[in-house]
Amino acid sequence: MAPKASLLLTTLACLLSLHNSANAGVTINEALNNKWIKVTIRGYDYRTDSVYRSSFYGNCLIMTCKNLRTVPVEITESPGRFLQPDDTTLQRMVLTKALALHLGAQQEITTPLYAMCTEAHDGAPGYATQFRAGKMASAELIPLINFIASNHYQNDAAQQAVWCMTDQYSPYTITSDDTVISNRLRKFVCGLKHVKYEKDSGEQKGAPLFRMVDGTFTYTIQKPKTVDLIIYNEAGQEIKKLVTHASQAAGTYDYNYHFNLPINDNALLQQALIIKFFLNGTLIAEKKHVLRS
Repeated sequence: MAPKASLLLTTLACLLSLHNSANAGVTINEALNNKWIKVTIRGYDYRTDSVYRSSFYGNCLIMTCKNLRTVPVEITESPGRFLQPDDTTLQRMVLTKALALHLGAQQEITTPLYAMCTEAHDGAPGYATQFRAGKMASAELIPLINFIASNHYQNDAAQQAVWCMTDQYSPYTITSDDTVISNRLRKFVCGLKHVKYEKDSGEQKGAPLFRMVDGTFTYTIQKPKTVDLIIYNEAGQEIKKLVTHASQAAGTYDYNYHFNLPINDNALLQQALIIKFFLNGTLIAEKKHVLRS
């Protein structure tokens, strides 16, 4: 082969390699380090979301990503990537569904992220909480995350299973109104924790279902006031007091509420709860949560 032809082929091969490298799938952090993208990851804005959606499992986060380049970029993330909150008192999340995002030249896309909490005793993130992509989960947690992702278990039972690995909960705390799902998750977690699996162990006949309800109220007060947070049903009947006459100093606050609600009547799942927020006994704001799955 002539020297010029050989040099041309080598040059073309190098250019093709650079092109493929630039357009192959990269992680969020790799793209950020290369200054290819701008990213914001945060919780949903519950002030405008009237249908109940958990803030710490399922499609609970939302990502806005802008391609800063004049060529397309492919962003890929595997289940198991930690998402670190900007506030360390709030829950660290883990991605529970793979992300594959194609961004055209200088295109901006907003997409939901499926994630779950890995710190059960920290506060639930609110709409103002921002996250950054962190390291991958440990070898002990990754098999469960992949099991959740492959079976599409983006629900509260799978969240409880994650806490079995991250917060040392018993596998028999995993509950669901679908016993097939709860038993599959229990069995899998028992295998990971090397404990004996006993089908239906810990099941209580007639035990109530639970729904996790959470959200945020944002407000500013000019002088100290008392806070009350009360749940009502659609008929205006009081269901539960979350906060009673709690004193609060002047300032601007994001008030996060988070609780498990026992549901003894399946008909309640077709209803809505109204969370009412009071300052010094005066109703300031309210939010509606529809409990259906």
